[in-house]
Amino acid sequence: TFEAVNKRIEENKHGYQRQAKEFYLLAGKVICKECGKYMSGNYRIWGRHLDTLVVTYRCLSPKHLCKNREINRDYLEWKVVELLEENIFNKKSLRRIKKDIETYLDCSDNTNEAELASVNLSLEKVNTELQNITDVIASGIISTALKERLVSLEEEKTALADKKASLELLPSRDIPTIDTDLLLAQYGYFRLSPKSPNFKAFIQQFINKITVGNYTVYIDLKTGLDIAPALDKEFSIRREELYSWGLDKKRNG
Repeated sequence: TFEAVNKRIEENKHGYQRQAKEFYLLAGKVICKECGKYMSGNYRIWGRHLDTLVVTYRCLSPKHLCKNREINRDYLEWKVVELLEENIFNKKSLRRIKKDIETYLDCSDNTNEAELASVNLSLEKVNTELQNITDVIASGIISTALKERLVSLEEEKTALADKKASLELLPSRDIPTIDTDLLLAQYGYFRLSPKSPNFKAFIQQFINKITVGNYTVYIDLKTGLDIAPALDKEFSIRREELYSWGLDKKRNG
């Protein structure tokens, strides 16, 4: 994990984003739902006395091409971190995730075995019918219908043989070891510096993408830990709910 964090930091150095005066925890993960472009960090001074700093994520498309509204940086980042802590970075969730991944991989392997058994049974039936037709033709009985059926069976046999070969090439997957205590310790360590590139690189490993629309925000987390993507979860929250929640959190410190 530490190697992955360092790799992410190095990638960020050479990314499309330029150095900003503000820190953007989710840079490179936030996408505009309206036009599909990335939303980048943006800040400005606001208010009658120019004493209010407004920091947001804003769509990179020109305003006349995309009408999506910018979104408050702090509220969005706080919500993402909260969802990560509720759904991944706690002992109960990690135990559940570990069990779900083990069950998923077991089921996947069993599905492949069942499919291979089905293909073998179909091949056996096709070979039997081919042999019967061959015996009939060998006895001197030849018809257009028999010839057409023979061609059809040969094509079916070829398709089944190809499918069998591809299934046999699938490796049996070992269930990976998930050290839940280590993951929690790493999160706790990086969480001590929430405005650091290390924390940013660490948590971005657990985020697929964040899609911001005019009315709803979709937060897609890697609750399958990159082992079982089918177990990843997407959370949706209305913008007005996000802003109400963010204001309350800000007032309460």
